[in-house]
Amino acid sequence: MPIRHTVVAGDSVISLSDEHGLFPDTIWNDGGNADLKQKRQDMNVLLPGDVVVIPDLRPRLEKRPTGAKHRFRRKGLPAVFRLQVFDQNIARSNEPYKLTVDGGAPQTGTTDGQGIIQCFIPAQSKEGELVVGKGDDELLFAVEFGYLDPLNEVTGVQHRLTNLGYDCGEPDGTWNAQTKQALRDFQRNHSIQVTGEFDAATKAKMHTVHDEPYKYPDPEESGSQ
Repeated sequence: MPIRHTVVAGDSVISLSDEHGLFPDTIWNDGGNADLKQKRQDMNVLLPGDVVVIPDLRPRLEKRPTGAKHRFRRKGLPAVFRLQVFDQNIARSNEPYKLTVDGGAPQTGTTDGQGIIQCFIPAQSKEGELVVGKGDDELLFAVEFGYLDPLNEVTGVQHRLTNLGYDCGEPDGTWNAQTKQALRDFQRNHSIQVTGEFDAATKAKMHTVHDEPYKYPDPEESGSQ
């Protein structure tokens, strides 16, 4: 019988699929999640309180001869962690990084030409520590996986403003004065009409800047970043 799972902070369809032994698309494309899929768009950006339907596992039969040893491999997809790192408006490109997830062995690598880190992490990861650069230029970040709220929620806007370096205080879900000032600063820095309102132009730009690292900065604007 399908399970109706109420989302809590840190949940995503990828983490739920790993927990229940299903592919993420099997859950996300299930008819029971049609309304949620239309509302949220991104399977990994959910809001606490959302309800995800976990469909039943479908048994699969494999024929193998007796009297021999057989190895079966469970298919699964690790999560992809992708982050673009800036120092002010300067992308931290071609710099060493070290990512430690849930206290495990650190992963090391180098950011690409746009300051982007991309690596695989366990699907149910909850927190990590990221170090970028070295020596006096070293930056340290605490990372929480799966805690980003959808962009059409006030808390989602506040989370993104905070991640982008605009101080709007605690993400309390209200359009308070500090959040509106942070939004004005964001609009001013991205040549959007400064209103302090979360209009369509501001939403589109925030989605590009925060949620689509391969599209930001625009190559034509990179000289000014």
